[in-house]
Amino acid sequence: MLQITVFNVGKGSSVLVNLGDHGDKIRVGIIDCYAGPGHSHPLLRALRALRRKKSVEIAFFVVTHLHADHFVGVSDLLDEFGGAVVRFADPGLDLRAVLVAEFGSDGHRDRTKRQETWRMIDYKDHATDVCSLVAPGVEIYRDANTVVTTVAPPGDLLHRMSRFLQRHFQRMSAEVKRGVNVKETSSHAPSYDLNKTSSAIEIAYDGHRIIFGGDVLASVWQRMIERGTLRPADVVVMSHHGATNGFPSAFAKMLSHGAKLLISGDGEKHPSKAVLSGVAAIDMCGGVWATNIPSHARVEPFVLQQHFGGTSAGSTSGDITCVVDKSGIQVSGPRIM
Repeated sequence: MLQITVFNVGKGSSVLVNLGDHGDKIRVGIIDCYAGPGHSHPLLRALRALRRKKSVEIAFFVVTHLHADHFVGVSDLLDEFGGAVVRFADPGLDLRAVLVAEFGSDGHRDRTKRQETWRMIDYKDHATDVCSLVAPGVEIYRDANTVVTTVAPPGDLLHRMSRFLQRHFQRMSAEVKRGVNVKETSSHAPSYDLNKTSSAIEIAYDGHRIIFGGDVLASVWQRMIERGTLRPADVVVMSHHGATNGFPSAFAKMLSHGAKLLISGDGEKHPSKAVLSGVAAIDMCGGVWATNIPSHARVEPFVLQQHFGGTSAGSTSGDITCVVDKSGIQVSGPRIM
């Protein structure tokens, strides 16, 4: 049995994959690790609960890209569960340069994000076995029933973005060394979007396919669909928290019949009304669940379901649990349609 938990961390991403008992240990995987509002860190609390039953082995730990709402919380987890190697699914970018360019040499207005940024730089500089880059499109874990790979954008797009971002970050890193405040200069620099470097993660388990979308952009999904490099999935954790910029026009081709869609959103703008309307028009969709259901999803044409697994009837927020086994796929949590 494979159990996936998409934690309610607002507009962020934090996913625990329970791979089951392996000998005297519970084996798990982690995809992104946002601690959430108030640094509540539900993923870390879930690992502690598992550890009270058995020893926990982190089999894989992947950060899809270097946006704070996907990695703030990593260092807290490493402090308690040492030995795990965090793999950043990025196209060869320098971690220090990316973090400095993203948050600035003078830190960040959010104290938690600022502290996390510099702790991650420290991990990279002083413990290279803790943080390593993994090329998109490669296998990162395998056992008798499960194969985990990173889903890459088309090679030529990845190459162009990598070169552009590398030059930009190197220039900003050089400015930091000269004592220039990056936040004052970044507005004049060429625009960049780290979502363009995001990889998705694919898990193949016992004949089922699950896609974790990271913040992969709609244009990248569209190119993969058109090139035939993306196979239909039975479960999709939707890109960019259900925003329109992660929803390709050919989205239906990403889905197998009856596919389940899971969304980690803030319940305000995400998931967006446009995306939910687009999904509602897809006949093969087998249901949509969201960690926070926005008000625009509680009126027609969407019907709020009254079965929420472990949450109370009528609840509009909570974690999403997806269990995959030989009998099929069962999802519990706040359901939109």
